[in-house]
Amino acid sequence: MPAFSRHHNPPRLCALRGFTLVELMVTLIVAAILVTVAVPGFRSLIRSNQVTTQANDLLTAFQIARNEALKRRTTVSVCSRKSPATSPETCAGSNDWSTGWLVFADTNADGSFDSGEELIRVGDPVGGSATVSGSANFFSWLSSGISNGSGTITITPTDCQGSQRRVIRINTVGRARVDEENCP
Repeated sequence: MPAFSRHHNPPRLCALRGFTLVELMVTLIVAAILVTVAVPGFRSLIRSNQVTTQANDLLTAFQIARNEALKRRTTVSVCSRKSPATSPETCAGSNDWSTGWLVFADTNADGSFDSGEELIRVGDPVGGSATVSGSANFFSWLSSGISNGSGTITITPTDCQGSQRRVIRINTVGRARVDEENCP
């Protein structure tokens, strides 16, 4: 077995050196360029996700209304919500759906939330990120699940450049779907 000398020097580790000022400046410039390019894309992505979320929330409300009409064997309606919210809740009677919506058992089938009718779900206002407008101020589903007419709800981002709006289409059979359209 070989003997080791007490004076054996271990191998040297490479000395770490710091960044030079030039390397640091180049790194910061590259980072600034990347951030400048990425931020507008993130804003557009965030706005698109907000509009998609709002469209999906409203689509869910329409699907709930149709399912509840079938389950309860009565007319169920969805109307635009009055703003500011009142107690008890009331329909706005307006085609502006930005203020939210109400899903309710519409026992007298008039499209208005009246005393004695059951409130099933309340949709929150969308805030300033989009406008939501409809072809009607309410939509109803009969006990058979068929809608009381067709129509659309359009969710448009406030800054519609470079993004797409969502259009919820309700057909006479009672089905609702979301389509993407380019902003005008």
